[in-house]
Amino acid sequence: MIEEFCRIGESCHFRLSTGEFISGIVNAVDDQWVALLNEKGEVLIAQQHIVALGNALEEHPEGQMSSQPANISSEALPSPVSCERPKKAGRRSPGRKWNNDDLRAVAEGFLDGMSDADIAEQFSRTRAAIKEMHKAFECARGNFDEDDLGTVAQTWVQRWQKLLSPEE
Repeated sequence: MIEEFCRIGESCHFRLSTGEFISGIVNAVDDQWVALLNEKGEVLIAQQHIVALGNALEEHPEGQMSSQPANISSEALPSPVSCERPKKAGRRSPGRKWNNDDLRAVAEGFLDGMSDADIAEQFSRTRAAIKEMHKAFECARGNFDEDDLGTVAQTWVQRWQKLLSPEE
């Protein structure tokens, strides 16, 4: 990208991420480094540290670049493009809120002996989430000691108890 603006043999000026201003004749360019020749000799600059560049910028006494608007046509600049296309969220959404009707259906699945994998597939959830819910479900029914539950499963016990209690 830099080689489009500063060609070998041309004078270029760089503002680095540290605020330092470096000028010189471009000696070599690759995809990670720029080699400049200046009064200090050859200077290697990592391209990732370059925040501004130019081949006709003035250096002010304070080390600031000229604030005059650049005369660059939009055709000279490449269009910014994301390296990856946005991905649509899949059907599995671990953070999606559970409604009570789905939880009742999950409870029926547990009671009918369905595997955690089958329930996860049916409700488009992860198997790990269903496994933790299953432990909490069994704890709420009195078949599993709450002290043996992991942190995630413990968060489900009270909701399962409320859901499984007979409505008044």
